[in-house]
Amino acid sequence: MVKVYVIDAKCKNRKCLVISDCNTPGHYYCRINEVDDEDFILLNQWGWHVSSQGKYHYALRNKDRLSMHRIIMNTPKGKECDHVFHNTLDNRKFIEINGELKQNLRNCTHRENHLNIESKSKYKGVRYRKDRNYFQSYIRPSGKQINLGNCETEIQAAKRYDAAARYYFEGYANLNFK
Repeated sequence: MVKVYVIDAKCKNRKCLVISDCNTPGHYYCRINEVDDEDFILLNQWGWHVSSQGKYHYALRNKDRLSMHRIIMNTPKGKECDHVFHNTLDNRKFIEINGELKQNLRNCTHRENHLNIESKSKYKGVRYRKDRNYFQSYIRPSGKQINLGNCETEIQAAKRYDAAARYYFEGYANLNFK
């Protein structure tokens, strides 16, 4: 595997590491992994490969399979490193969204990490009650479901969930409207 310093349109002039996809023998497909300038030199001294876990792909160090994001964040044992915006190959500490700098990686507990799981439904904490013709909003702050009320529209129910998530989960909330 060749370690390469890449500047291309996909990286938008940021430093990226090209990592091999070792899950398929003889497959030479590479993935671009974005990192901050200050982390590039440290990370570029090792070889990396991609490991897939469901729909997520992680950059792992070849010699010991340690995750790139854990090295960047110096994540201690017993803690996890969360990708706030769910792009697991974007290992920059902060990213710009709509002109605002937002935290992309953070150390947290296992429970806090699972508060930021993406929902399979259109909006997190919302379900449609066909039998009653309304949208129900709910939240599970500690494993027990709390009904937040019923709404005429899906968006109203999603906003109600977001308000409760900010209260219960604070900065770890996976909001419908960020």
